[in-house]
Amino acid sequence: MVGVFGNIIVDLAAEVDSYPAADDEVEVHSLKEISGGTGANTAVAAARLGAETVFFGTVGSDYYGQFLVDSLIADNVKPIVRKSDKFHTAICIAVYDSSGDRRLMTYLGPNLDFEMTEETRSSLKDSSIIHISGGNPYHWSLVREELSEGAKLSFDPGSMVCRTWPDETLAFSLAADYVFLNKNEWSLLGKESLLETDGTVFLKLGKEGGRVYEERKIRIEWKAVPVKQIDSTAAGDVFDGAILYGVDKGLTLEESIQIGRYASSITVSRIGAQSSMPTMMEVRRFIYDRGET
Repeated sequence: MVGVFGNIIVDLAAEVDSYPAADDEVEVHSLKEISGGTGANTAVAAARLGAETVFFGTVGSDYYGQFLVDSLIADNVKPIVRKSDKFHTAICIAVYDSSGDRRLMTYLGPNLDFEMTEETRSSLKDSSIIHISGGNPYHWSLVREELSEGAKLSFDPGSMVCRTWPDETLAFSLAADYVFLNKNEWSLLGKESLLETDGTVFLKLGKEGGRVYEERKIRIEWKAVPVKQIDSTAAGDVFDGAILYGVDKGLTLEESIQIGRYASSITVSRIGAQSSMPTMMEVRRFIYDRGET
């Protein structure tokens, strides 16, 4: 079973032709409420591909909190989600222009109010791999302490976390079995320091593809599958979910990366976060339609 701890957020997704200048105003052509958050996105991505998945996190005791819980259930993700009375459910205001470029403004709220419960402990111990994408260093240590013997630890910190807790993020990255970073996070934490890890580092480079580092060397390089990009919001989370799916199912790293390449390319060709994520059947159909194997 795949366990995911991290951020769970409602995305308010707005589409515009172009971004306004300072003190200017533009028309919003479309506004949608979409389930999101890097942790929840990754959990849904793994579940859509066929992994038994559980998500751990915190929402507010409000309409949006229940909306997020119901969305997880609809995607066959088991929600172990505490409702906090202290905070409004987390919101990300996401604005996209006609080129597919995006701007994100995020209120994390209850995601920083995580508490360990007995139900959470039990499900953590049942997971073959635990992925962390959100929270703070204290939360990470709580989750790590509950790993069962032989379980793998996966970590995708995100840029905000790398900037806020750079030393703690680097230390936790070095302790994880799998670390997922984009080019900005790679730079923030430092390449030479990251390569000291005994684990596997995935450097995600967007349209350029990516690299896998092990034992201070590039082990695998992959190219992105060319598609018309509409919205890149959840592409990295979908790639993470594909790797988690592969680890849980006993696939090779190469096999898992292939699934991740195609799944994330489908995702960027659609609008939204979880709403854009493909099932395994859709991935196979996409590969077949392209005449590839």
